[in-house]
Amino acid sequence: MAYPIQVSFRNLPDAVDGSRILARFMFGEAVPVCPDMPTVHSGLNPISEVPPFCEDWISDMPVSRGEAGNVAYAHDKRLLIGRVALDLNLPTDETYSKAYQEVLSTTRQSGFPFLLRTWHYFPDVNRIENGVSRYELFCCGRNQALAETMGGKQPDDAAAAQCCAASVIGIRSSEHNMFFLAACDAGMPVENTDQTAPWKYPQIRSEARPLFARAIWHPASSAMFISGTASIVGSKSMYVGDTSAQLRRIFENLNRLFEARGVGTGAERHFNYLKIYLRHAEAVKSLRADIEICLKERNMSSDAVVFFEGEVCRPELDVEIEALAYL
Repeated sequence: MAYPIQVSFRNLPDAVDGSRILARFMFGEAVPVCPDMPTVHSGLNPISEVPPFCEDWISDMPVSRGEAGNVAYAHDKRLLIGRVALDLNLPTDETYSKAYQEVLSTTRQSGFPFLLRTWHYFPDVNRIENGVSRYELFCCGRNQALAETMGGKQPDDAAAAQCCAASVIGIRSSEHNMFFLAACDAGMPVENTDQTAPWKYPQIRSEARPLFARAIWHPASSAMFISGTASIVGSKSMYVGDTSAQLRRIFENLNRLFEARGVGTGAERHFNYLKIYLRHAEAVKSLRADIEICLKERNMSSDAVVFFEGEVCRPELDVEIEALAYL
């Protein structure tokens, strides 16, 4: 089956038609920048001995490009993907409140008002600032901007159901990157019945509770965008200190998302990619085999499994997985 949007990983340089690329994300050191297409360095370090490579988001139709303030974007007739130049002179919460306000303004004015997915990569996610982690400060800023779209109210289940999928990963680079994906038609939130909704986490003060969907199903592109998924049951971190057990629990959580969408077993549970973020890069040696077992046991398959070094937002956990699944 042909899908209107494809995400592929390729070594550089590979010949490709730049006119249909919505975005190209670079990984690795000293990667070349291609002047005829939108290229950005993600700040992520891949865990492998491979040459620099990229992640291409490719449309099945011509792509247009534009800018609005601090936001640069590209779009076809269905999807818009963009990057925000962050104002790092502000406190962390204000930085991301301003960024989300700009994103929401840009997507509305461009005719793509439905935010499907966001990615955030910045250093020292777990660092404490004035008694609060940088991740919580990020959440406060995001919540403030999103609350404005909800009439200034704290999110309830109905309002939070409009949230997008998201990943927040700490990186060793000094770069701060925010990327987003929006659409001209709405996606549908998908929740995991084994997990508490993030905006209801009891152990986190209300203004800092994470406001995102576990996944977004977007019928128009036949895609389920799966948020960064960790070893969490209810609102509790599970298998602290055991990376392999954390990985198995993550795959159970991915199972629940497929079940929530009513997707069967076998080839129907297929990932276009699995991005695996590891706090400790050396863990990749043992986890490769575990991932193959997890996929096989659940009759799942994946076109690509890519590993990156990155801090999970919960300091006690060591691994997180995000995914794109075509259904």
